[in-house]
Amino acid sequence: MDGKFLENSLADIAKSKGFPKYNKLKAGPDARKKRQLRSFKDGTSQDKYSAILTAIASIGPKPRTSYDEIRSALQNLLTSSSMPAKHEITAALVNMTKIARDKIEGEPPLEWVASENSLVITDPFLLFYMKWATHHDAPGSQLPLN
Repeated sequence: MDGKFLENSLADIAKSKGFPKYNKLKAGPDARKKRQLRSFKDGTSQDKYSAILTAIASIGPKPRTSYDEIRSALQNLLTSSSMPAKHEITAALVNMTKIARDKIEGEPPLEWVASENSLVITDPFLLFYMKWATHHDAPGSQLPLN
């Protein structure tokens, strides 16, 4: 099989199936005020929704990720002064769950399970997009290369 054809096919799948969901989650809820940007150790900055998705992608992404894994990944990516507090992280995950249920067609692609303190990503296209985006110049992502 032609490698370039395969690469283009995978890019098309990632962009058409995973990106729209990722983009809605990354945008977060409608903001009443300007979002605080978080500074990354590489000199870039993003809001907490983008930072959390970047952190999740950097450790897999996996179908199930614990709060501690997400926090640790954020600590590895963000400067210490930009690290969100626990309630900010969990509030963002709750908001992403609401967006997944209310603004994305079909089954919600992810859910924050507070009783288990973990994020469950059920959508294989979202997982694929997040993984693919860490290794490619993906639209809407600023994910660092592994």
